[in-house]
Amino acid sequence: MSRIHEYVGEKSFYTKASRIALPMMLQGGIYNLIGLLNNIMVGRVSTVQMNGVAVVNQLMFVFYSCISGIFAGIGVFTAQFSGKGDDEGIRFTFRFKLITSFLLSAATILLLGIWGRLLIQSYLNGEGLAADAEASLFYGMGYLWIMLAGVPPYALINVYSSTLRELGQTKVPMISCVLSMMVSLALNYVLIFGFWGIPAMGCYGAAIATLIARFIELAGVAGWTHLNARGVPFIRGAYRSLHIPGWLALRIVKKSAPFALNQLLWSMGVAAQTQCYSVRGLHVVSANSIVSTLSSLIIVAATAVGNTARIVIGHMMGRSEDPGKILAVYRKFIGLCFASSLVVSLLYALAGRYFPLIYNTTGEVRELASSFILISALILPFTSYLTVVSGVLHTGGNASLTLIFDTVFIWLACVVPAGGLVHFTGLGILWIYGFCQCTEILKTGLGMLLIKKGRWIQNVVDRA
Repeated sequence: MSRIHEYVGEKSFYTKASRIALPMMLQGGIYNLIGLLNNIMVGRVSTVQMNGVAVVNQLMFVFYSCISGIFAGIGVFTAQFSGKGDDEGIRFTFRFKLITSFLLSAATILLLGIWGRLLIQSYLNGEGLAADAEASLFYGMGYLWIMLAGVPPYALINVYSSTLRELGQTKVPMISCVLSMMVSLALNYVLIFGFWGIPAMGCYGAAIATLIARFIELAGVAGWTHLNARGVPFIRGAYRSLHIPGWLALRIVKKSAPFALNQLLWSMGVAAQTQCYSVRGLHVVSANSIVSTLSSLIIVAATAVGNTARIVIGHMMGRSEDPGKILAVYRKFIGLCFASSLVVSLLYALAGRYFPLIYNTTGEVRELASSFILISALILPFTSYLTVVSGVLHTGGNASLTLIFDTVFIWLACVVPAGGLVHFTGLGILWIYGFCQCTEILKTGLGMLLIKKGRWIQNVVDRA
């Protein structure tokens, strides 16, 4: 009983956690809900357009994950500087994010601009009609070119939003995101289906709506930051130069570069795993698109708790608090995440039977999507636990732990077996998908082991 008590926090813990987590949860929930509605609207137009959008979004996911991974590595320093009350240090990390966001945006536009067509085709070579694959490729390429225009504003949004969150200021990014998503939803309806004399543009309309919404969100979060320099003093003089002290720049590179590489390789692993599934046919691409959009919404609560744990524990490390106290707070976050995931898992499983019926697609796709959702719902408590573990492993800046936990695991435990099963066996896609999902259970054991060793508890901002 005493062991269970360790995972239950006092009122002050939940008050502090909710103050940080709820805005992120609301922002993530609305963001993914709008994405879900957009996916449904495109899915109501045609399955081939939905397939093209799904493949491009999978490729863009690599870019989104790289931004997240790089900023998580830099954010380790931001959170700990915030814990020390060092505004100059926060300013330096902000500049580092600006530089890396520019370089990553340029690389993404260049790479997908050159090889986008070949990459999209690699997902459309499975079983199915050649005409459907060609149509999906056509729509996917048009969607991709519009989405690439949104890469720079997306990167800048994350420069500002991630910094504010690491300071504990989560409401402003939430409000900016909510307003932009409301605009996106309205524009999606008008541009996808056509309204007020505007022609129906299908998936191209969805991309244009997303692009406009991103500029609105950037104006909101950046505008607030610069107009409220008294509350967030790091922004004063942030653009005066790009100066970053040599010792800090080297330390950030040393710590964040492995995180960035890890996130790149991990997201490529996710994309490769999805590509393995696609070998079983275009209907699998369609079903996976339905499931991935819904699961992104379902996992929002766990993601918010994981990010909150990273921020709170990062502040504690910046103040060099006792490791025992840090572990005690970690256990409370695990308890919070696990309890909430049980409720969400039940709702997820119930949605699986009815949600695919919304889409204008075949019965085969709907049935497969329902089965995928049920499998994912059963594994959700483990997935939720892993979001917290991943967050706290990032907090101490120990890249070798996250490399083992994320990249090595997904390639060895998921991608390689999935590739072998789809290419060298006649095993059905449900068995292959179920196998890959169940590896989350094995990963949970790995997470417990890495946390227990305590090597992730480090102060990375003290100069000495």
